[in-house]
Amino acid sequence: MPFRGRTIDLRQTSMGLGKALDDGEKVILFQDREGEEWAVNIRVLSVRYMSKNTPLILVMYRSFTPLEALLGISWLQEQVDNTPPKPDGTVPIRRTYGSDLERKLLLKVLAINARHLPKDFQPERSMLEEDFKVSFLLPFGPLTLMDVAKLVADFGCAVCGKKTTSRCSQCQSVSYCSPDCQKADWTAHKAMCRSFKGATWRTIKLSHRPLKSDAPVISSVNFAAFPNLKGRPDPDELKDVIRNYKKDSPPPPNIHGEKIFLVKIQRSTDVVNPLDAQNMYIYDRQRSCEFYFLRDNDNEGTFMEILNVMLGPKGGPYDGLKMYRWAKRTGDLELSICLDREPKETIKW
Repeated sequence: MPFRGRTIDLRQTSMGLGKALDDGEKVILFQDREGEEWAVNIRVLSVRYMSKNTPLILVMYRSFTPLEALLGISWLQEQVDNTPPKPDGTVPIRRTYGSDLERKLLLKVLAINARHLPKDFQPERSMLEEDFKVSFLLPFGPLTLMDVAKLVADFGCAVCGKKTTSRCSQCQSVSYCSPDCQKADWTAHKAMCRSFKGATWRTIKLSHRPLKSDAPVISSVNFAAFPNLKGRPDPDELKDVIRNYKKDSPPPPNIHGEKIFLVKIQRSTDVVNPLDAQNMYIYDRQRSCEFYFLRDNDNEGTFMEILNVMLGPKGGPYDGLKMYRWAKRTGDLELSICLDREPKETIKW
């Protein structure tokens, strides 16, 4: 599942906890929908504020398996007995449901946050809470591509996500934690890997701005703010979420790490003769990085080499206006492009 999809799951879980607090409920039972596989029992200790609009929710929690169900039920009954009912007479306990992935994400965040609490912080516990852990939760917001890049700089093993120890020796595009994971991934990886054998790669220097232009280039739209958006929006409608790149702007984040990814390469069309093109516009499917490749004194030879491939039969069925190629980030404003291998997969952009 994409990383962004996972953070949405986590936001939904934390929003459920916030809704319980708004309704005056400080005891939460979080479990699978059938109520048979797992449960996480949570008691809110207090709510504090890091800033005016940022609450910090201190909690005590424990995860229960089916074999420990009686202990979890006993704890819930203790909360019912010791917690005054709500004004309408109902029991102030919230039951919420989620997937196993949501459970794992919640427990992971709680474990990470617990490290930031003072070691001498020891809230009062009942006898049934001796094995409960103490942690806190903060609000989760939607992630931009730059946020994601900061979180996933290390992608880990291509199969299991664990710390890597080696790469595919042939294409160097994927990393693994063990020979077992590399063997398990070979069926899916071999087509791409073999297609790169003997391939020609060209490393190109890039720019935020096109050649011979003083206007800022509209780039890196925050698409997280438009989850249902299809295609590129009208810039005039997105003034609040567009970053205008200038000559000294920082480079776009690298959300791909060391992995190979698809890029679209488009030539400038403001000339009569295609061979007179001065710029190429290059970007990935997520639009996490958008660059210009300039035809200047330093890049003349490589620029013409790529342009001739685009205009030739290996450019694909795009009338010499664009082509798709595999690439990898080799620097902040640098790409290495696989020039002579057309992607074998169906291009979905």
